[in-house]
Amino acid sequence: MKLPSFLDFAFLLSALPPREPQGPEPVVVEHEDFRLSLLAPPTPGLPYRPLGYLLLTFVGSEAARRQTRELGSSLPKLCKSIGAPELSERPALIEDQLLRLAQMLVKLEVAGKKTTRIVTFPLFSQLILDFQEPGLDRRWQVRISGDFYRILKHTAPTSIPKI
Repeated sequence: MKLPSFLDFAFLLSALPPREPQGPEPVVVEHEDFRLSLLAPPTPGLPYRPLGYLLLTFVGSEAARRQTRELGSSLPKLCKSIGAPELSERPALIEDQLLRLAQMLVKLEVAGKKTTRIVTFPLFSQLILDFQEPGLDRRWQVRISGDFYRILKHTAPTSIPKI
């Protein structure tokens, strides 16, 4: 099923919870005729702000800018890219949020006159966290799902201004 053209990256980002949710309930945001739900298994749970938001913004803008569905590098480089180089000393925080993003599903319900269309898709079709020894050369790689990439191609910023 084709995703509606009005679903944009900013609306998806705005649905991320401001803090770690206390339970397995989905986050639901409604706007006019459609409802956006973020779903995740109880463990690890949904990604949340600010780190989940920063990671999703970075991954989305880099995929749009590079025009590719596959991204990856070292975790220290990722920390520097999102403006938080101090997190390279605590890679478990980044890995946790990447895992949460990888296991999250987006459910979109669009109410029509006679029927309601429902589309469910993951953000990532693959996540690889790779390291030989703890703390040394930790790497990450994601493959963005086709549905999410279509949203990014049309609505994600290709550059994020430095704050």
